[in-house]
Amino acid sequence: MQLTQSNEDCNLTKSTEMAANRINLSYEVIIPCLNGEATIERSIVSAFSQSNPPRQVTVHDNYSSDSSVRIVQSLTKKYRKLHIVRHDERVSAMRSYKRSLENVQGRVLFLAADDILAKDGIERLLQVSNCRNMYHSVVPQ
Repeated sequence: MQLTQSNEDCNLTKSTEMAANRINLSYEVIIPCLNGEATIERSIVSAFSQSNPPRQVTVHDNYSSDSSVRIVQSLTKKYRKLHIVRHDERVSAMRSYKRSLENVQGRVLFLAADDILAKDGIERLLQVSNCRNMYHSVVPQ
């Protein structure tokens, strides 16, 4: 993963920026999943392994036919803040994203079921977002 960023719009010094942003780094992660058994565990582990872990991680399963749901359910024993929502039928990607936002409170970050993040990837993303007061994205290398 590579964090896309530019500091040209930010007038804060690095130390001031980091101190200010550590105060409000509360967020949750949503992971839409459709047949992601090969990668979903690594994606969840990378989310919880952040230097500033999320309030919660919710996997929204889009009626997978593989063992994705079973894998996520087994991980809920290790990660108390991991939740799974399973759709009753397969829906479009857009509808799945809309459903996943229905109960969100505060800042949310979407990860794909095959995204693996560096330990400080989300923290750096949130620092840049707070500093520039806009959204940024994590993109695969």
